[in-house]
Amino acid sequence: MVRRGGEGGRELPEVRRGRRAQLDRLERSIGRTTALLDGLLDFSRAGARSAVGAKASVAEAVRDALALLRPLADAHLAVLWSPYPALNGDGNWWSGHPGPQGSEELYLRLYERLTGEANLHNLAWVWEAAPPSFNPAANNALDEYFPGPLYIDAITLDANTLGGSRFPLDRLVTQFAGGKPFGVRVASGVPATDVLTREVNWRWMLLSPAAVSSPAALSGSPAVSGSEAIKAFYADPHVLAAPQK
Repeated sequence: MVRRGGEGGRELPEVRRGRRAQLDRLERSIGRTTALLDGLLDFSRAGARSAVGAKASVAEAVRDALALLRPLADAHLAVLWSPYPALNGDGNWWSGHPGPQGSEELYLRLYERLTGEANLHNLAWVWEAAPPSFNPAANNALDEYFPGPLYIDAITLDANTLGGSRFPLDRLVTQFAGGKPFGVRVASGVPATDVLTREVNWRWMLLSPAAVSSPAALSGSPAVSGSEAIKAFYADPHVLAAPQK
């Protein structure tokens, strides 16, 4: 119960100071966690070392993550958590390793460490994957690296472009989502409006700065600037956007 004193029900000075101190601690925690999310789980630095050194570096990074995430859990703040991106790719030391002791197991061990052992339940686990391909040295199939719907809350597919595949990518992800929401992050080019008539199951779509600034083709027209493409994208009836005030 908050004590109030004086006329008008004002808070006592010590109550105000206590609340200010709590807010200051929370702001510092959020600032540290922002820095964590920017670089803590970029384990490529550990991958440049020996296997033993990499394991020690990952363990240290997880301990740092726990120290920074715990205050957010205590404050009942949710965190979108996307460790080990592009697990089915080949561009990182943690990715592209099939089998029972491979990349999928690495994800599951981190899940158990943070959720089971550390009892952090404010994390929304977003599994990030790359579009599979049958071309040599391309991304691997999703099924060998997907941890299962019990260990994810959402899926994000990192696609270079949208609409370049003969098989719609949203249907591919639907096979693994298990009813969980899924979205796509587009790295290059704003999707043309005719693509949005085929790729209709995405809950969200993130466009990278390069996708917005680079030229993109609209249906029935030559390449246009990114600004024109982004206007056409948000004006499309398949896209839900907040109304302008």
